[in-house]
Amino acid sequence: MTAHASNIAYRITIFLLFSIGCAALCADEAFGQPAPTIAGSVAHCDSEANGSATLNPWEQLPPVTFPRAGQNKLASPDGRYLVENVDGSPPRQGDRVLKDWHTIYLIDTKGNARKTLYRYGRWLNILWSPSSGAFVVNDFYVSDDSHCILFILKPKLVRIDLVETLAKSLKPGTLQDLVTGGYPVFKFAVKWRHAESLLLKVTGFGDVDETGFHHPFVYLFLYRLDGSIQLYLNGNTAAL
Repeated sequence: MTAHASNIAYRITIFLLFSIGCAALCADEAFGQPAPTIAGSVAHCDSEANGSATLNPWEQLPPVTFPRAGQNKLASPDGRYLVENVDGSPPRQGDRVLKDWHTIYLIDTKGNARKTLYRYGRWLNILWSPSSGAFVVNDFYVSDDSHCILFILKPKLVRIDLVETLAKSLKPGTLQDLVTGGYPVFKFAVKWRHAESLLLKVTGFGDVDETGFHHPFVYLFLYRLDGSIQLYLNGNTAAL
């Protein structure tokens, strides 16, 4: 996918304005403590050498929860709920394996209720809320994109598409261009800050052409369970 020249100019401006913030986001392992700007880090994530970007979005992906050998359940922190993974037989069309042949179930051990919750084709990362009242499914359904789905369990089961929610929160012509128009672009939850909020990471490349990937970027957003989203920079929030 080749971007228009005008979009390229805009995106370069965005990278320059946010370069210091990007460095802090990637270095801020505590997600809430201001991080120093480190020379040669993602502060210069828009710099390129021989067509290769210094930031590799694929290296920032979270660990695999399912499918995983020796692990087919993930318990909530309080032990009441289990997320169970069941691998079926891959559906085929000729020699081609069709998607979504793994199934995720939610088990409430208080009464042993079991509910089909989600189907996927490649691999997932799952993050439980510390309150056990919600969890996030990061679904890496293809090699260059991802879904991020929030399941709120209490007081009733609610499913929220966080990528869709984020895209709607961003104004056209701003960061929305990167979130929805870059390639590849991964969107996923990285950490619960507490029971009512979590951090979302968006990372990828702004453009790709015959010479390779260009203009890597990384942003963090703070999502609260009341539905609000803010840009998260250096331990502080900013309006979108």
